[in-house]
Parts: sequence; structure tokens; C-alpha cells
Amino acid sequence: MKAPRFTHPISIMPAGHGHNKITVTFRGNRYSTVTSNTRATDVVNDEQYAKDKDYSCARAHRQLLDEIKRNNNLR
Repeated sequence: MKAPRFTHPISIMPAGHGHNKITVTFRGNRYSTVTSNTRATDVVNDEQYAKDKDYSCARAHRQLLDEIKRNNNLR
């Protein structure tokens, strides 16, 4: 399965107790936040979960990107 290419790739690091720190470079700056959306991070990060037909990789990526934008007051 070929992974989709996204304009803003998201890096995911564990933050402990079911949380992940997600980081993206947006408009030349790095923004990050801590999320508890493990379903989206699993789909983006792991090929096993990326095959889920009910929850696409593009949808998960969009949700994580929107969460970073919302928590950092970006438009």
C-alpha cells in the first residue's frame, strides 16, 4: 500500500498515558500540541491501521492538522 503524500507531514511522538505530541511545519514555523486522538495517530503512523476502510488516512491527517491549527490559533 502506497502512503498518500500530504502537503504538511505530521510527526508523532509519544507523550505518555495515551497521549501523543504531534508537530507540523506550517508556513515556515513548527507548531505542536498534545492530542489524545490515538485512532487518528495510529492510522497516520502505522500501516496496519491505515487499511481501515471506515477511517481513511487522509481524514485522520486532516483531523490532526486541524487540531494543531486550533490549539495554536492558526487559520
